[in-house]
Amino acid sequence: MTAAGLFNGLSILIYIGMFACVYFMYRWEERRGKK
Repeated sequence: MTAAGLFNGLSILIYIGMFACVYFMYRWEERRGKK
């Protein structure tokens, strides 16, 4: 795999991780707010 391909895959993984983190934080706040 080339360096460019590796960097592209890494950036996609970081983007997905950030999206998942924001999504889970939003769901957690939603659950806490309903209590």
